[in-house]
Amino acid sequence: MGNEFLLKVSQNYTRSWECGRNELATGSLFTPGTEIQTRSILAQQVDNHRFRVRDEYVLRSHGLQILIYSGEGIVGVCKSPPESLLKLVSDHCGVAVGTVIKVHRRSGAADIAIQ
Repeated sequence: MGNEFLLKVSQNYTRSWECGRNELATGSLFTPGTEIQTRSILAQQVDNHRFRVRDEYVLRSHGLQILIYSGEGIVGVCKSPPESLLKLVSDHCGVAVGTVIKVHRRSGAADIAIQ
């Protein structure tokens, strides 16, 4: 019974292993399918500033928060950014550029992607 089973399913196993081997052999590091992942923060507006999608802002780390500037004025603040993003901004002289990717209607807050 064991031998009959092996003879019956061996072709399917061989085919499956061959597909898996081909998938592992295919390089995917520089293929168009790989996407650049962006990290974002949730910024609360200051003084009723209205964020708009695709607007760019200057982000500066200030203690344990990130301040969002437009020109010379503060227009938003992220009070609790992820530690990795805070370190990323701090490692680049405390300054980064961010782009608004989504604005939340009710709160006026914005998701800002760090470049």
